[in-house]
Amino acid sequence: MRKLWPENEMPCLWMQAGLIDFKLCDRNYDCENCPFDAVMRNKGRDGEEGGRGARKTALYYGYKFSVIKMIDRQTAQIGINQNAFVLLPASVDLILPEAGTMLKKDDRACTLVTEQGKLDLFSPLSGEVILTNPTALERINQAWFQEVWLYRQRVKNLEQGLRNMFMGEQARAFLSQQYAHIFRYLKAEIQGRSGSSMPTQMDGGVPVVPMERIFRPQHYFTLIQRLFLPEKS
Repeated sequence: MRKLWPENEMPCLWMQAGLIDFKLCDRNYDCENCPFDAVMRNKGRDGEEGGRGARKTALYYGYKFSVIKMIDRQTAQIGINQNAFVLLPASVDLILPEAGTMLKKDDRACTLVTEQGKLDLFSPLSGEVILTNPTALERINQAWFQEVWLYRQRVKNLEQGLRNMFMGEQARAFLSQQYAHIFRYLKAEIQGRSGSSMPTQMDGGVPVVPMERIFRPQHYFTLIQRLFLPEKS
C-alpha cells in the first residue's frame, strides 16, 4: 500500500494507533513536550484525569531498571532508567510490543538485540499497550544517564500498580542503591575470577573503562541478563 507521507516524514504516534486520521510528527517523537499530545491525552476527560489527581510530572521507580511516568489515571509511560545505561552494550535492534498487546506484570515486554544475544525487558505493570516509541533504539544507543521511554500502557488500576514504587526522595535513594548494587555485583565477579579490583576514577565512582571492556563480551552479557530478570515470587 502506498504511503500518504514522504519517506523522510514521521507519522504521529496517535495516527499510528488509529485514533486520528492524519498527522505528521514535527518533533522527532518528543511526545512529552508536544502540545498536540497533551491535548490528546486530555481529550474526553472530565478535567481531573490529566489534572491535579494525575501527578503528571511524577516519575516512579522500583521495578528493576524501569521508570514509569503517570500520564493520567489509566495511562502509564514505561521506559528504562538512567542506571541501565551503565550496563547496556550497543544494541542493533529493539523489539517493542505491538499496540493492543496485553501485558501482565513480569511478562516480557521488549527485547534488545545485541551482538552477544537478546536482552529481555519485563513489564512493571499489567495492562494494554497503546503506543510505542519508534525512536527508542536510536535514543538507547545515544543516551548516557538519561531515561528513554519505550511504550505507553493503559492500566485499569494504575494507582494500585504504583503502590510499591518510589518517587521523590525515595526514588533518589532507590536509584543510588541500585547504582551501588551494580558495582558490588560486578566487582565481586571480577575479584572472584582474578583477585583483582575494578579500575575506577580517583573518587571511586564511575569506572575508568566501560563495563563490557572489563569482561569477555559473552560473559559480560550473561552477567547483565541476570540483573534484568524479574524477582522470583
